[in-house]
Amino acid sequence: MVEGYILNVGCGNMTAIKFENGKKMIIDCNITEDSADNIIEFLEEKGFDEIDVFINTHRDSDHLRGIKILDENIPIYEIWDNGFPGSTDANEYKDYMALRREKTNRILKAKTIDDGKFCEDIVLRYLNSNNGETNEINDTSLVIKIDYLGSSILFAGDASFKPWKEKVIPYYSESKLKSNILVASHHGSITFFDDPADDKNYYTEHIKKINPVLTIISVGDNQWDLPDEKAIEIYENYSSGTINGTKVLRTDEDGNIYFKLKGYGSWEWKKGVR
Repeated sequence: MVEGYILNVGCGNMTAIKFENGKKMIIDCNITEDSADNIIEFLEEKGFDEIDVFINTHRDSDHLRGIKILDENIPIYEIWDNGFPGSTDANEYKDYMALRREKTNRILKAKTIDDGKFCEDIVLRYLNSNNGETNEINDTSLVIKIDYLGSSILFAGDASFKPWKEKVIPYYSESKLKSNILVASHHGSITFFDDPADDKNYYTEHIKKINPVLTIISVGDNQWDLPDEKAIEIYENYSSGTINGTKVLRTDEDGNIYFKLKGYGSWEWKKGVR
């Protein structure tokens, strides 16, 4: 079993995950001074008294903001990321790198697999990471899939269509990509689908292969008018929908979202969790 919470942290990402053997993982972080008390209290109430591994998908501020606050309240033992720099002049980045130097750290590359590391029958795949061919930080994002006996969730980071088209789709079969739950790329940005080289069509080969039942968009107030309306339309078109017909959830409207992977294709979710 795998259970977790996609937290309502504004226009950023943060997911807290508990594995059956008791190990705990956080993927990304976006904690501000205003939100810190609520987020820390929520995590503690849900049993997060320590964090075995913190994974940063890429070093943008809205994916690592407040990690120092997190560690001061709930100790982090290891930090894993893709090894590539982000906005080096940002205070959030400096806090992250200072903490990273204190902790056991690991660099994750594309095609890395953790098979049974967190619990028997659980496979973690890291599908994408910068290979030195791009200076676009979003496209260096780790794309992470957690699979428990055929029940799965996929985190798209902030990656656009490009690394999917060039670095993921050519190397992974449909069975490796298919996921029950998709955590949408870049807070619902159209960059996940919009290929500037094609002015007639949107790129959809990746979401066809992911074939999600439910797509979750982590987003809050922002200056970019995210999530993009066209992106929402495409996610709805290619998400098959849960039993009650829900295809897309968004944290700014639905709050903290709980999920549980129960194995053999079985899973569940709940919105508005407190």
